[in-house]
Amino acid sequence: MSLKLRKAMLVDDDCLTNYIHQIVIEESGMFEQVEIAETAMEALDKLENETNLQQPEIIFLDLHMPGLDGWDFVKEYNLNKSSGDKRAFIVILTSSSNPEDKIKAVYAKGVYAYVNKPLTSDKLIDLVGKYLH
Repeated sequence: MSLKLRKAMLVDDDCLTNYIHQIVIEESGMFEQVEIAETAMEALDKLENETNLQQPEIIFLDLHMPGLDGWDFVKEYNLNKSSGDKRAFIVILTSSSNPEDKIKAVYAKGVYAYVNKPLTSDKLIDLVGKYLH
């Protein structure tokens, strides 16, 4: 795929999952950089300190994390963004089998997709093709 995007962000408290997903994203060649945050608060802090040009185009977000969970992240992310700020496409990337999570994702502001783990190259190509191309 010839499309080259600036940055993807992974937000997940599982280091091994982040490592595997980072490899998938890097091997795709679609992103110049992969940024990792192991908590929702760490991700929010990183995003707050980045200019519009440094913001990721896509955020892969786990739902179940200690402290702030994925839903808390979505709420805070939306509250912290001004109308002129660049917004990333949020993809819920989860192992949750709770049907309520999937329904909630449909109605959550800023959430563009709900994908079951693991992230694969096929899923990544599909997501980038639908939402970022």
